[in-house]
Amino acid sequence: MKVLIIYAHPNPASFNAGLLQTIREELEKNALEYNLRNLYELQFDPVFSGAELGSVFTGKGSLEDVQYEQSLITKSDLLIFVYPIWWFGPPAILKGYIDRVFTHGFSFAFGPEGVTPMMKGKKAFVVQTGGNTPEAYAAYGLTDAPKDTMEKGILQFMGFQTHTHTLLAVQQISEEERINMLKSIQKNLKSFLNS
Repeated sequence: MKVLIIYAHPNPASFNAGLLQTIREELEKNALEYNLRNLYELQFDPVFSGAELGSVFTGKGSLEDVQYEQSLITKSDLLIFVYPIWWFGPPAILKGYIDRVFTHGFSFAFGPEGVTPMMKGKKAFVVQTGGNTPEAYAAYGLTDAPKDTMEKGILQFMGFQTHTHTLLAVQQISEEERINMLKSIQKNLKSFLNS
């Protein structure tokens, strides 16, 4: 199994960095080959310009940086996303990555019978963190919004088999609770790898 990690957090001392390290250790324990795409370190350009959009939809294709990312995805069986929830969604750099890389003709297509997902056979494991409590999300009527947007609205739309973990109230919990979260992610990833 080949794995691609797509990581989006600007702070190398963040809890997300700890999650990334836990995930990498579990992959290495399982002797799995993986590539890491740290979007902030790569300074990935998230802006999907009008010219680029036109090129994709007229069949001329994506820009060279995007073609490289698409080649990594094509070679991968499992994509692992690790990122914080900002304003009920992913950081702009990750949203831009999704916009520019998972394009029409690569990850999905429109046809006479509707949408054809083109990522069938691939898996996605998503870990997202948020500062709000579950109660705060519920008060806004957005209990499952971050999870559903990524899992159903994006990944399942393209055909991925998905598993998403939303870890909330990260800033407000104890160190022991954070350690337990890391152990839980490690355990769930191990189970997902063997499914």
